[in-house]
Amino acid sequence: MTTLPADALYVTRPDVPAGMTLEDHVRRRAPSRRSRAIHQQTPSGMGEEQRMSYIDTATDWVRPLAAKLQSQGYGLRPTEPGPASSEPLGRWTTGLCLFGPFLLAAAGALAFASPSAASSSLEKGTMIVYRAGDRVAESELVDLGPPANLGATVLEGDPKISARIDYAAGELLAGVFQATRGKALITFPFTEHATILNGEVQLTDQWGNKARLEAGDSYFIKQGSVILWQVRGRAVQKTFFNRTEQHDSPAPMVVYRAGEEIPESELTDLGPPESLGGSVVDGDPKLSARIDYADGHATAGVFQATRGDAQIRFPFTEHATVIDGAVTLTDETGRTHRFFPGDSYMIVQDSSIFWQVARKRVQKSFFNAVAP
Repeated sequence: MTTLPADALYVTRPDVPAGMTLEDHVRRRAPSRRSRAIHQQTPSGMGEEQRMSYIDTATDWVRPLAAKLQSQGYGLRPTEPGPASSEPLGRWTTGLCLFGPFLLAAAGALAFASPSAASSSLEKGTMIVYRAGDRVAESELVDLGPPANLGATVLEGDPKISARIDYAAGELLAGVFQATRGKALITFPFTEHATILNGEVQLTDQWGNKARLEAGDSYFIKQGSVILWQVRGRAVQKTFFNRTEQHDSPAPMVVYRAGEEIPESELTDLGPPESLGGSVVDGDPKLSARIDYADGHATAGVFQATRGDAQIRFPFTEHATVIDGAVTLTDETGRTHRFFPGDSYMIVQDSSIFWQVARKRVQKSFFNAVAP
């Protein structure tokens, strides 16, 4: 397998100048908040050239990872070399987005993807289903190297991290993430809603809030929040949806427990289903929600729908997990899935989904974002 040099990979992202290489982008972002861990480890007294060389060494994971992504069909494609180029491979451009120069251990997966990339298995009109208790095969995950190499501060053990990318578009990324036994301190580089697929993890935020999460439990963590992440078992896997924001806005984490009903007193009426893109087919479903976060483009919290059927054109891209009750969803391909507490889905904006609640109600935790 050919290892692609970071200076032969271009970054395609709206906030990155056209023609900037991956290596240059890592260098440019080096002084940012995301590399505080690297800078804290940089020996004092270094000149600028020595410091940048040190950072380059700390970010050498880019090269083999890019090559591995290429070998697994993650959207790297060759382009014709320019007139002055003598590189044997030509220049490479990514149909992949770079969400940051490195990944912190528990924050999700390295974002090398785009809506058109081969790695993105989620398409409009379909959904990805994640079942509580299921395990994603190791063969489906891309090794991300040790967390220490990616900027996290490892406190105990030798945790290994890996991921599968299921969806990526702009600042949005979703998929499955795995971390093995160990403890690390993480500053979340994005805002994330995640649900434990299997295993257990204990989280402690900077406000002292602690939670031990098992299969089916979910969390919502804001970008910039400092989290102590500890896996005591062999490994933990989570499904995640995250969004990189312009600014950090740390806040206490929110935990959603599978099977724990949210009291009606905490929910606010949302009006008719039509207000959320729905068309009622049967019954008289009522919608309500508790908003835990909203910024005009993304929203997170708890949603409830009572008994009834509706055809919904999703007005946003959403990752959601059933907390209480059950719901049956049918996508545009005719595939039908019934979701119980702890089960999650990922649905892209403008997908038409048939929604059926046969019992009293269903509650879900959610994080959704509207395309700009």
